[in-house]
Amino acid sequence: MLRGNFETMAVVDLLEWVERRRVTGRLLVDGDAVTRTFTLDTGAVVWVSSNEPTEQLGQILRGAGHIDDRSLATSMADSTKGPLGARLVEHGAVAPEALRTALLTKIREALCDVVLWREGLFDLEPGPAPPPGGVRAVVAVSDVLALAARRAERWPGIRVAIPDDDTSFRRVAGVEAAALAPPAAALPAAALPAVALPAAVLPAAVIDDARLLAAVDRGSGVRTIVAALGGERFAVLDRLAALIDLGVLELSVEQTVAQTPVELVAEAERHALADAWDAALTAASRAFTIAPDNKAVAAAYRRIERARVASLARTLLMSADGRTPVPVLRRGASELDELGLGDLERRLVHAVDGRWDLLTLVQHAPVNAAEALLVFARLVDRGIVELT
Repeated sequence: MLRGNFETMAVVDLLEWVERRRVTGRLLVDGDAVTRTFTLDTGAVVWVSSNEPTEQLGQILRGAGHIDDRSLATSMADSTKGPLGARLVEHGAVAPEALRTALLTKIREALCDVVLWREGLFDLEPGPAPPPGGVRAVVAVSDVLALAARRAERWPGIRVAIPDDDTSFRRVAGVEAAALAPPAAALPAAALPAVALPAAVLPAAVIDDARLLAAVDRGSGVRTIVAALGGERFAVLDRLAALIDLGVLELSVEQTVAQTPVELVAEAERHALADAWDAALTAASRAFTIAPDNKAVAAAYRRIERARVASLARTLLMSADGRTPVPVLRRGASELDELGLGDLERRLVHAVDGRWDLLTLVQHAPVNAAEALLVFARLVDRGIVELT
């Protein structure tokens, strides 16, 4: 076991030592507000957990658009043992490659952030290699250190514009979104080394300004905005700083306080009393994904989900003439690509062929019938599918 602090042993030195010695085990790092635990396998990082809620895998998948609160809550409520990612893939809620991308993002950004720490404690405990999982993400420490070095020049400018991760923003009056300068690449081509870094340590895409500004308009702080953009911490901060420099955003003194799980459950109960089961399930799902270990929250979520499914079964699975309706698509293939469908939604949409009735599609869906019915209800509400 190796313990110490980053004032006597720099983060980079520690990580290089881990890779050079091909350490297998667990590395816990404790900073001012964030504690992370990295799982190591022969010197590479294969998993990371954090006490920061916005760094949870489910929130990253949600922010990247691969899953919504309801599907996430359903998978989290599954009593089957195993990591959340494996359950999401097993349920058909997330494609394996989407999960792998999210895992790589989570590890990459966590490591890059820790490299910036100048203070904190570490606890390195050798141990057995983790058991192989269905979807494996492996990030080489040296690749991340190279990426962090390339980002280093930009960080002072980011921190001048955005002092800390508790910062929130607001739009400057009179500046239209259409007038925004297009986002620049976070790492200009001129700065690239002769040998390109592996795709595992590079961001997947340019930041979507529409989604970023929507998070700003909700009064979100840095951490929540990063989660809403799929965990791409550096790219989000880089873009926010650029928008401040462009005069599009400014720092906000006021910050909207996010609803607590208890408040969300109370909201769900109010909707349930009014028979607004869709809104009730939305609020209950959000509460459960935030606090899955809270027994009262979990009980409220399960009760409201059962009530919503029962309501949908009565209204969707039987038409007025006594037959089971047949779903048909009302959007073309090109339109579907622009709708931001989650992985499970796309799979169920592709099963709609105008011949199979809804009951058959629900019974043969890759997830349980209740979850499939909830997804079809959303597709109907959005006008993507029509029941004939």
